[in-house]
Order: sequence, then structure tokens, then C-alpha cells
Amino acid sequence: MDANWTFHGPTNPLSGNFGLGRLTVVEFHPTDSNVYIIGTPGGGIWRTKDDGATWAPLNDFFPVLGVADIDYNPQNPNTIYVCTGDRDAGDTYSMGIFKSTDGGATWDTTGFQYPFTASKKTNGLIVNPIDTNSLTVATSDGIYKSYDAGKSWTLLYTGYFQQLLPHPTDTAIMFAAGSYQGAQNVFRSNDGGTSWQVVSGVNNGRRVEIAVTKANTAVVKVVVAKSDYGLEGIYNSTDTGKTFTKIFDDGTNCSTNILASSPKGDECAGQGWYDLSIEISPLDENQVVVGGVNTWVSTNGGSSWKLVNQWKNTVTGVTIVHADKHFHKFHPLQPSTLFECNDGGLFKTYAPMSTNSIWDNKSEGLGITQFYRNAVSDAATYVLGGAQDNGTKMLVGGTSQQMTGADGMECQMDPVDSNILYTAQQYGELRRSVDGGQKFTDIQGNIPGKPKGAWITPYIIHPVGRNVLVAGYNYVFVSTDYGDNWSAISPNFFNNITQLAATAIDDKYLFCATVTSSASTIRYTTDFGNAWKVLSPINSNMLTVSGLMVDPFCKDSLWVTYRTYTADKVAVADIRTGKWTVVDNGLPDVPVNCIEYDKSNNTLYIGTDLGVFYKEYNDTAWQYFNNGTLPNVEVMDLGINNTTNTIWAATYGRGMWSSPTHKSTTCIANTIPLAQDVVTIAPNPNYGDFNISTKNLALKGKSTAIRIMNMAGIVVWRNDVVLSKDGGAKIKVDLPRGTYLVEVLHEGTIFAKTKMVVF
Repeated sequence: MDANWTFHGPTNPLSGNFGLGRLTVVEFHPTDSNVYIIGTPGGGIWRTKDDGATWAPLNDFFPVLGVADIDYNPQNPNTIYVCTGDRDAGDTYSMGIFKSTDGGATWDTTGFQYPFTASKKTNGLIVNPIDTNSLTVATSDGIYKSYDAGKSWTLLYTGYFQQLLPHPTDTAIMFAAGSYQGAQNVFRSNDGGTSWQVVSGVNNGRRVEIAVTKANTAVVKVVVAKSDYGLEGIYNSTDTGKTFTKIFDDGTNCSTNILASSPKGDECAGQGWYDLSIEISPLDENQVVVGGVNTWVSTNGGSSWKLVNQWKNTVTGVTIVHADKHFHKFHPLQPSTLFECNDGGLFKTYAPMSTNSIWDNKSEGLGITQFYRNAVSDAATYVLGGAQDNGTKMLVGGTSQQMTGADGMECQMDPVDSNILYTAQQYGELRRSVDGGQKFTDIQGNIPGKPKGAWITPYIIHPVGRNVLVAGYNYVFVSTDYGDNWSAISPNFFNNITQLAATAIDDKYLFCATVTSSASTIRYTTDFGNAWKVLSPINSNMLTVSGLMVDPFCKDSLWVTYRTYTADKVAVADIRTGKWTVVDNGLPDVPVNCIEYDKSNNTLYIGTDLGVFYKEYNDTAWQYFNNGTLPNVEVMDLGINNTTNTIWAATYGRGMWSSPTHKSTTCIANTIPLAQDVVTIAPNPNYGDFNISTKNLALKGKSTAIRIMNMAGIVVWRNDVVLSKDGGAKIKVDLPRGTYLVEVLHEGTIFAKTKMVVF
């Protein structure tokens, strides 16, 4: 094992709405205003000691890097508690509560633990400031209590709770946002969390967030998102949360929907299930902040609102700050300073806020990007990465450049010309650049009907030719001219395609996986779409397919990876017999997200929720590909640069990483040796015009395929030709200068191979 991982970022936040990654929470040191800690949904805990000038990760080797809440012991700030998992979405699930007693240098488990497979959440924690052994936690199971600093816990109230909040001064009073009769509402405790009651006056909603203030400890405010996740209302209490009155709603025809995507707040619906926050100034009870997609402030206690930052340039004079607000908090030691956690990172501003308030980006140095996919090419010195809510980025020389926006999804690079790039946004909005990313044009619009695909719509450059693109929506579409024109080669599968695979062995073979709410279906064609067949599933467990790869040596064998905590995480299917062979020996019980083959040394790699594993092709067990340099992070995509013998890992929470590839101890023989006595190229060297001839009598007069590969094994040109009766054919190609391998194939079998030099 030769792993030695290097982090490549990004760590430089770009201007406007292009950020680094999502934050869930920020927690401030109780005595040092320059020290604070942030938590992310998949990138762990990070601490700054200099007010955000520099950052360092604290928990790269937790078994899960999602963080829902962080709490200092206010009497001893060396003691820190962390609730693991993702509070606002399902990017990671909780493994319970972890604790540090040395300021975050080391961590240990507490008595509150969940197994990987439980799919639970620990969403909020309160440390009693007087009796710091008394802890209360809100979870997806209910509210628990510990009286011994986390060693043991007791369930006190059953239900799903997403927020837990202490009264500013009275430790007996707590508030919680949780489920009640099928909806979310406000709960209140009078006895330190031992018993709970639903309060009156707040309408049931799909999500609720609560805020309190030291400026008036009797005031409690609530924001409620309704069924379409737009604003249902803002509520106010003046009796410490015993009763509430609605003071604001979304108006007539959603004209005052401050949770809307529109910065004007003039459209219906929103994203309250995902981004919702409310905070009250500790100095002024009338200054209230609400975050949804944008951020709004009220200076009269919530009766009216004005926009103070926006995710796109819609309202003149308002600062652009990254979208999707998850958490707001005034600094307890600097009470006029407000921090915002959003999908781009951490931002800081000062009260009183106005439409032209300055928001300082404090994210420089954080390595927290959630990459869905990457693109690696032997011809390029950079990689592309498609990131959650932060677009597609080019990583080169330790910095990042923004290619396209929105949610960055699947991306591809031409195997020969590194100026030809492909990116995608959510639901299959495909883009192409021919100038190295300076300008992108829409190629999804060239697809008949401009279809809408899966959240991460798959598309590939076919290994038989760089001009051939295959994209999966409800149909499989193919372009033979770099995306200018498309045609469907499948029937309507009536479900979104999520995975695609092709093979250089036979260009007529294609595989795809579609997904429903309960399971995946794998289909394949052996005649380039004339007929499609369904592959019998590996079992009846309704597994979700996360990756497809055609076996490098057999076009009828398909490697499949699954996102499952049980067995059958990696398997090979023989489409001729329908037989499945499970290949997951040596793997932990965590989901597998992708698979990649290194042709240079006959090695397979997979990305899992705990990093990268590998095995040489004929080995019987997988091995961990990590020497302690790659965090325990979800790896969503892998790519190999054969020119540099480097494997690149796109992680979902810790950015982009690379390592030298495994050095195989197995000697790999060529399947077909170079055979100049069987096939000849003339002239050789040439300028792309040449004659090819073979002495193999069986091929003369037959339809054959001529395939040209670069020395890394990437197919750069392919065409079907009929050899003359003398066994020859004239070929013209447009290829860069270099050395290539030329193969002659007939009915999927390689009959001859030789080298060719192009001037």
C-alpha cells in the first residue's frame, strides 16, 4: 500500500455567491473572543484562534465528520461536546455525542452513542451553566438527560426534536422545536428538561425555529415554515414562551414571504425544511434576524422586515452573500457582532444592520467543500470538481477557479484536449467549454425536449471516441459531435437515470441504473440501444446503486457498488447468466459510493463513507488505502491521471485530495502483444494520414474496427472500416503530436496492435 494523500483545497472563497462549503453551527469560546469553532455537515470541526484569519481541523478521524451542534463547558472551556451528524439534511447521520477535555486536541465517546446503521440524529445540546454535569440533548428519538457529564443518559420525552434552546438566565426553562401530532411545534420545559409541554398560539408547521434574548428574558420569538416550506408566520411571546401571538405572515399571494428564494420575498414556497434560522440581538429585543435563502432583519420586533443580504443581485444596493442560511448567532463577548453560517461558509457583520451592511467572509482556509464528482484527464494539469451549492471549480496550483455556478454536479474533461470541459448543474443542465473554462455554452438545450434529469444527472465521454457523449435522463441520449446534436437510443424508462457505464471493448454495450424512492434498476443494451434488458437484482433488499463499471477484461461483466450498511456493497454481475458475485471481503459496513480501475497496474479502487479502499484485480480482499493522511470522509468520486500515476478523490466535506497510485507487485502481460508482422502503418511517423494493412487472411474483406489510444490507454479515435481484399484501409485522423497505439478489432476481439507516431 503506497497511499500518501495531499489536500488540494479549495480554501479560497471567491466573490459573490461562490463559496467553499456548508456550515451548520458556530460556537464561541466563553472567555476569548478570538476563539471560536464551526461545525459542518460532512467536513468535521474547525477552530480559529485569531478571529477567522487561520483555521485548523480538530476531528478528521471521527468515524463520522458531520456536526450538528457544539457546546463549550462555560466553567471549563477545555471541555467541549459535539453532536455528530447533519441537523438540516441527511448528508451524514449521528454516531452520538463526543467529548474533549483538552480543548479539542483529543476526543472520546460519551455514553450517548448510535451505530452507523441507525440513521439517527443528535440535533442540539445544552450544558447547564451552573451544574455543568447536567446535559440535555435533542435527538430524532426524543429528549435525553445526563447528570454525570455524559456518562449515562435517560430518555425523558419521545419524539423528533430539531432544536434545543436554553432560557438566557433561568436554567429551569428550556425550549425545543419538535414533532407533535404530525407537525412541528414549540415545546417548553419548566424543570430543566425533565418534562415538556406543547405551547399554545403557534400554528403547526413543517419546521419551527426559536430565539430568545438577554435584552428581555421574557421575550421568545418563533419562525414557522409551512407545508411548501415558505413562511407560515413569525410569532412573539412576552411571557417566557407560555403563549404566543402571530405578528407577521407571508401576506397576500405570498407578497411578504421572507423565506422565498426571491430576494424580493414576493413568491410562494421556500426551503424551510433545509435552511431556517432566527436570532434576536442580546442588546435590543426589537432587532430580529431571520434566515432562509436570504437574510432579513426587523427593527420593530418582527412586525416588518428588510433584506440585509441576498444570494443573487436582485435588489439594488443589498450585499450579495451566499445562499441558504442555517444558523445565526450574536457573539456573546461582542454582542453587536452577528455571525451567519450558510452553504458557502462563515460570514460576519455588525449591528445595527442595514441593506448595505458589510458582511466579512471568515471562511478563508477552511477545507470543507462537498464535492459530488470530479474530472481527471491525462492531458490536464488540473482537476474539476462539482460541489454542493458551490458550482464547478477548477483546482490548479493550490487555488480554485470558478467554472460554473449553482450546484456543481457531474463534470468531464476531454482525454486529449484539456481545453474542452463539460460541467453540469442540478437536474442535468449541461455546459461545454472549448477554451479551458473561459466561456461555457448550454448543450442541454440541444437535447430533444430539454429534459430534466436526476439531481446528479450522469453523462460520460464514451471510451471509444472523445466526440461521443452519453447522457442519462428518463431516456439515454447520445451525441456524436461533442454535444451539439443528440438522439435518444432508449425507450422512456419513466424514472431518472442515475448511473451510466460504457466499455472500450465493444462500443455497442451500454449500462444504466434508474432509481425510484425504494430501489434501483439496472438495464443494459448490447446493440447500442436497439434493445434494452433488465438485469436481475442482486437480492430483494432494494439497494441503491451508487456506481457502475464494465469489467476491463470482459464486456459482459458489470461491477456495481451500493450505498448500503449491510452486505453486498460491491458485486460483479455476469449479464449472460444473471449470476452475481459479491466482492466486499475486507470492507467495513459502510456505503460504497464509486469504483475506478487503474489500467496501468491492474488495480481497483472504491470510494466509501470512510475513505478509499483498493485491491489488485485478482486479490480476494479489499485493503484500506490510507496511511493516516486522508480524513475519515465520504469519498464520492475517484479519477486517475495515468501521466502522473495519481489518484484523485472528491470528498463530500473535505475538498479534493490526491495520492500516488498503488504500486502493483503483479506483473501484467499485454493481452495482445505488439505485432508489427501482423499489422503495419505506413508512413510511420505520419501527420495523421496513413495506410493500415494486415497480413491476417481472416480479416481481409471484413468489417473491422480501428482504435487509436494514447500511451495512457485512453481511446482518442475509433471507426469501423471494411478492409480491402488486400487487407488494407486508408485512415485520416486529427490528433496532437505524440505516440499512439493502433489496434485492429473484429467482433470485439483485438487481433493486432502496433505503435504509431504522429508529427
